[in-house]
Amino acid sequence: MMREENEFRLNSQKIAGLEEKWTEITSGLNQVDPSEVIANVRSESKRVDLSEQKIKGLTINLSDNKQLANYIFQDDSTRFGGYLEQRNLYARFPEFNQNEVRNIHLGIDIWTAQDTAVFCPIDAVVQSVRSNEGRGNYGPTIILMHKLSNHTFFTLYGHLSRESIANLCEGQLIKKGQQFATIGTEEENGEWPPHLHFQVILELSNNTGDFPGVCSINDKEFYKVLSPDPNLILRIPA
Repeated sequence: MMREENEFRLNSQKIAGLEEKWTEITSGLNQVDPSEVIANVRSESKRVDLSEQKIKGLTINLSDNKQLANYIFQDDSTRFGGYLEQRNLYARFPEFNQNEVRNIHLGIDIWTAQDTAVFCPIDAVVQSVRSNEGRGNYGPTIILMHKLSNHTFFTLYGHLSRESIANLCEGQLIKKGQQFATIGTEEENGEWPPHLHFQVILELSNNTGDFPGVCSINDKEFYKVLSPDPNLILRIPA
């Protein structure tokens, strides 16, 4: 974490400002009625629990994507969940455990078939397009910038197809309901079963093209303010 972010984290006045910002953005979201990010996700998806507490009672080898996918897609349904979930899925990737263990998930995952279309929830501008390479990483990643209630904020889409980022450029306008990406394969998405990582970010700080999708337990209180509950946009029934 950069020095500026450490200072940001410790600034309680700044955090209070972010909370107020999100409250005002939420009011704006109620007026624009966000589109579905994945078709029919609100009516046809089921919640899946990938928390450490849930998984430890099961006989699943988390290093085996086939076993993990079989657990997630038990009846071929689209699955969702994961915001602020404490997971041990990341233990197989050393990159998540270099200094502090990072296992608190900051977005919502929508687990669905590769090549599934991804749609823009509200009008946006492409902030960045990047392939974040490496095992356990996002792979192809798009960050969109939105403006509501006179506030700018961002949504991140990770684990996409390479084709998704080949067809976009920074500054490009994306309309509400417009398809702009597709779900990537294991070979291109950081070695995960196919899914979309969807995350809200109120301020990017010095980040571009990437942003932490998991954090340590010590940083949870900071990051849950910076990346509030994305289901206020997704609107998937509990």
